[in-house]
Amino acid sequence: MPFELHLDNGRVVPVKQHDSLLFNESRTMVLIVEQDSFHHIPLIHVTDLVVLGRPSGEQLAG
Repeated sequence: MPFELHLDNGRVVPVKQHDSLLFNESRTMVLIVEQDSFHHIPLIHVTDLVVLGRPSGEQLAG
């Protein structure tokens, strides 16, 4: 399910699939890998996570 990460500088980073996220061992940074680009974001700068669309029954079931 796609979502957006909103950052404290006003930037919005779209994430198409949750499995494109990688966290460092201490869980202070996130790396978002999508096709030919990537974003390296300190989690302290994330102010909001907005889910786009409605989850399907299959997604809710896990």
